[in-house]
Parts: sequence; C-alpha cells; structure tokens
Amino acid sequence: VTGIVGMVLLTVTELLACLAAHDPYPSALTNVLDALYGVATLAIGVGLVMVGVATRRARIWSGPRSWVPLAIGVWVFVPMTPAIMAGYLPARLSITAWMLLYAALGWALVTSSRETTPPRA
Repeated sequence: VTGIVGMVLLTVTELLACLAAHDPYPSALTNVLDALYGVATLAIGVGLVMVGVATRRARIWSGPRSWVPLAIGVWVFVPMTPAIMAGYLPARLSITAWMLLYAALGWALVTSSRETTPPRA
C-alpha cells in the first residue's frame, strides 16, 4: 500500500509540475513540488523494499529477477537520494538508472507470466 500511495502521489506531483513549467525556481509552487517529490519517492522506496523482502521470503521468483523489486527500493535510499542532493547531473543519472531498474522489473514480470501461463492451443 505504501508504494501505491507513493506512485499516486508521484503522478499527482507530475501533473502539478506541469502548472509550474514557467515558474521561476525557486518559487512557492516549486518548493511544494520539491517536498511532494521527496515524500512520493521515499514512499515508493519503502513500499518496494517491503515488496522485495516479501518476494524473496515467499520465493515467488528465482534467480536474479527475485532481487529486482528489492533493488529498486534500495536504489532510492542508497545511490539516488544522495545523488539528487549532489546536483543536477548526478540526480538525472541516478533517476535514469532507477527507470532502467523498472524496465528490469517489467522484464521479470513478463518472463514470469510466460512461465506460468500455459501455451495456447
């Protein structure tokens, strides 16, 4: 639930960011957006760490893909948060890597569904 709330908050924040496209930085609206991005990202990180631990304990997936949800959640706290504080370029690179981890999650979901779905006749 924590991760879902974080994703919904991130979506709302992105929509609000469209309103701030022409605002100077910093401004009252961009300060609110900064806080919302932080809360949303941390909620997503906590949720994915919880899902990652549960996935590992339940042995739902095997091999490297079993680590993907946990890796996405941990990524928020270990490299991404410090990189965001380090400046524009490190922040963008760490967010890009985070998105690549989401692509790995998509791969894990697709390949696991192929293994559990019987072939069509």
